[in-house]
Amino acid sequence: EEEEEEEVEEDEEVVADAEREALRNVLTAHQGGIFINGNWFSAEEHGIKTELPTLLYSSRRTPEVVIHLQVSTDNMLKRLVDPDAIRKQLQLDVDAKQAEKDRKKAEKEERKRVREERRAQKAAQGDDEEDEEEE
Repeated sequence: EEEEEEEVEEDEEVVADAEREALRNVLTAHQGGIFINGNWFSAEEHGIKTELPTLLYSSRRTPEVVIHLQVSTDNMLKRLVDPDAIRKQLQLDVDAKQAEKDRKKAEKEERKRVREERRAQKAAQGDDEEDEEEE
């Protein structure tokens, strides 16, 4: 069990080293200015397990300048959400669903009409056969 724990610890260290090296390669010294979203602290879904501040520090790529921008939720929504576009898309979706409903209803009515015609034809054929037998 101890060997397995050591292997896991070694694997974690190898992963951390790889993450640091990758960050050093991405953020080169002669790259110039770069903006990083500071809200990104973990990206485990992408295989990165180290939090961003720790990764920057251990990679010796700490920021020279930090600018903290803050906005209220209401202002953010006003800037990012277009209510007219949402209403327009909603109306398009409603219209498409109504058209689909109407199409299905028309198909159902057509099938019903065809069945009734067939029944009427069979009934007419049955009447014709009875008339022939009577003659």
